[in-house]
Amino acid sequence: MATFSKTGFKTINYNSFRPRYPPSFYEILSNYSGNKIGNSLDIGCGTGIATYDLLNISDNVEGVDLSPSMIKTCNDLIKERCESLGISDFKRISFNVGDLDNLDTLTEGKYDLIVGAQCLHWSKNFDQLFKKIYKLLKPNGVFAYWYYVDPIVTNASGKNDLQTLEKAKQIYFKYMYDDENLVGPHWEQPGRSIIKNYYKEIDDKIPSMFKDVKINNYEVDLKNFKKPTEGEDLVLVKENINIDQLFNYVSTYSGLHNYLEANPESKVIEDYANELKSETGWTEDTSIDLVWNTGYTLVRK
Repeated sequence: MATFSKTGFKTINYNSFRPRYPPSFYEILSNYSGNKIGNSLDIGCGTGIATYDLLNISDNVEGVDLSPSMIKTCNDLIKERCESLGISDFKRISFNVGDLDNLDTLTEGKYDLIVGAQCLHWSKNFDQLFKKIYKLLKPNGVFAYWYYVDPIVTNASGKNDLQTLEKAKQIYFKYMYDDENLVGPHWEQPGRSIIKNYYKEIDDKIPSMFKDVKINNYEVDLKNFKKPTEGEDLVLVKENINIDQLFNYVSTYSGLHNYLEANPESKVIEDYANELKSETGWTEDTSIDLVWNTGYTLVRK
């Protein structure tokens, strides 16, 4: 999480290139909650990618994040994002600097819904976090957390040639994880290992005081590819996009940011792009479909 808090981290790029969570997922949250959602809290809210859309299912929403630059981006976007949602009362949403491992300034028993989007793997003490979340929730309140990791190319210009798609996946993993001279060693741990392991370490820590536990994981299988299912999975898909959008997304990785700080002369994204195009025959005109591995967990107080 420290990487996203650095002053040199480009939060506008993060906000622009990260995928948005679809309306179908907020329907999952709303249906699971079952009751009217008055107050919601988004911990580790980043640039508010999830926070604003919570206004569609909640009367009031608060976001907290450790990074002052992320919070500044959130506050700068309030008017624009609220108006895009058809919301005129900007006071329904607020953002403040706060650490997901130190939520003591928040009001206990206030929230109908607390969410952690793409952030729980940064916590240093899951037992403590679950206990604090429990205290912050109203009776029957819901804690929902979710993640996504590693976009997989499932189609290129209408072709799903398995050999080429597997080659593209192999090159991605080489640059992001497998080659010790590239990005791999620069991920902050254990966070990245937790998210790559589909949050199992976190789910195993869910205390018995929570009930109605629902865990869903979706993993891309190129050999027997099936799209994620709306209403069941967290569906993160971008179809018919320019290949450069893949490189723009990868450019938001904290591991890449750390690598470039240590190797400022490196052109690792350019090298990745050139090798991918060379080995697959893809060009700037190639349109691709990206599907992310995802998962979510819902629990009730």
